[in-house]
Amino acid sequence: MELHRLTLTSLRSLLDGRDISALELADAHIERLEAIHQRTHALAVRRYDEARREARAADRLIARGEGGPLTGIPCTIKEFIGVKGLPQTGGIKAYAKRIATEDAPVTARIRQAGGIILATTNVPEGGLWMECDNTVYGVTRNPWDPKRSPGGSSGGEAVAIASGGAVFGIGSDIGGSIRIPAGMCGALGHKPSGGLVPTTGHFPSSGPGLASLLSLGPFARCVDDLEAILGIISGPDGLCPAVKNMTLKDSRTVNISQLRVLRLDTSFPRIRPVMKHAVDSVCAALAERGATVIPYTLPGFGRTLEIWGALLDELSDQPYAVTLGGGKPISVGIEILRYCLGRRQHTPAALLMTAIESLTGVIPSHVKKMAQLGRQLRLELNEALGHDGVLLFPPYTSPAPKLYAPLARPLDGACTPLFNVCENAVTVVPVDQFHGLPVCIQIVAAQGADHIALGTARFVEEAFGGWKLAPATYAEAVATTQGPH
Repeated sequence: MELHRLTLTSLRSLLDGRDISALELADAHIERLEAIHQRTHALAVRRYDEARREARAADRLIARGEGGPLTGIPCTIKEFIGVKGLPQTGGIKAYAKRIATEDAPVTARIRQAGGIILATTNVPEGGLWMECDNTVYGVTRNPWDPKRSPGGSSGGEAVAIASGGAVFGIGSDIGGSIRIPAGMCGALGHKPSGGLVPTTGHFPSSGPGLASLLSLGPFARCVDDLEAILGIISGPDGLCPAVKNMTLKDSRTVNISQLRVLRLDTSFPRIRPVMKHAVDSVCAALAERGATVIPYTLPGFGRTLEIWGALLDELSDQPYAVTLGGGKPISVGIEILRYCLGRRQHTPAALLMTAIESLTGVIPSHVKKMAQLGRQLRLELNEALGHDGVLLFPPYTSPAPKLYAPLARPLDGACTPLFNVCENAVTVVPVDQFHGLPVCIQIVAAQGADHIALGTARFVEEAFGGWKLAPATYAEAVATTQGPH
C-alpha cells in the first residue's frame, strides 16, 4: 500500500480500523522524506526518534478508541514556526544556535489534535524571497526538476507535501510564501484570511503592525485536507493582535452556479501564455457549471510591489537588515565584498532584498502614498468579491523557473503580494502540467470567505485532477512521463 499517496481522510479510516499502525505510517513517511531530502534538500531539522515514540503512543490511544482528528497523522512544519526544543533560526547565520522555547500556537493545536511532527522544512534566509537558500541549511530544489526553483519562502514545505513526504504541512505567507511554492511544486496550499490564524511564535517576527499581512496556513494533498487542517489551527490565541473572531464556514455549501468569477487582467506582470491558458480553462469550466465570469480590472494592481514594500516599511517593527545581522544592520557593500572573497555570510537574495529595502523608504511621501493606495485597494477588492465572488490569477508568471533565475527577474513575484495587503483568503490548486512542471492557479476570495476559495478549489480539483505526486527519487523521475526541460 502506497501510504504516501493517500489523503488524511483515507489514512484516518485505515488507522481507526487498525488496518495500519501509526508507527507504520510514520516510518513510511520518514523513508519517503529521506528519499526526497537526498534529491531536493527540503528538510531543516529531523525529529524522527521523537516522532516514532509519539506514533507508538498514538497506537495505544487508537486501540482504546481515543485520540483526536489527527492522532497518528504525520506532518512537517516550516522552520519559521516554533516547535519546542528544535532550532528556529529563520535561516539566518546570526541565529544558528537559536532554539524554540515554546510551541507556536499553531504547532500546539496540531499536537493537541494528535498530529505527529516528523521534521521542519527549509526556508530562505530571513524570509521575503521566492526561493529557499541560506547559510544554515543550504539550498532546496524542485522535486519535478532539481535544476529548478521550489519557490519560497515555504519552499521546503511545498516540496515535502508535493512529493508525499508528509500528509500535510504548515507554512507561512507574507507576500506569496505559501502560494508561490505550492504553485511551483504542485501542492495544494491555502493562505488564510488575515486575522483567521494566529501568527504568534513565528520567527522572524512580523511585529504587531504586520501581523495582519502574515498568514500561517496549510499545505495538503487535497482540498478536504486543507479545510480540515485550517479548522484545527484557526481562531484567537489571546496573544496575536491581528486575530479576529471569524466563523469558518463549510466549503461544501458553495454553489458554483451562483458564483461570480472575476477574471483579473493577466497582461501584467509578464504572465506567460501557459499560465493565462490555465486561468482561461478554469473560467470556462466554472462558466459551464453556471458561474458568471466577469472581466475585472483593479486600478493600481500594476503597483503591487511598491504597495507591499511601502506597507512593510511602514508597519515593520525592525528593518530586514537588522534581522539579518542578529540585531545590528548589515552593510550590503561589505557583505558583497565578503561574498567575492569566498567568505559569504549571507545569500545573494538576502542582499538584494536588503538593498531594495534601503531604497524603499528614501522618499517618505511616496511610502505614505503607496500605503494609502494599498488600503484603498483592500476596500475595493473585498467589496468587489463580496460573499459570492472569487478572483482567478496565476501564483507566478510561469511554471517553476530555473534555480536562482528569480534574482534576475524579481518583478515576477508580483502575482501574490496584493492579496496579503488586502488580507484575502487564497487557495492554490493544480490545473495542468507543462513540460513536466505543475501549472497552478490562485483562487482569491474576500477576507473571511475562506470557504468560498476552498469550495471553488474543490470544483477545480475534481474537474482537472488535483494533486499529482512529485517524484522523490531519480528513478521515480525517470519513470514519470515528462517533457524536455
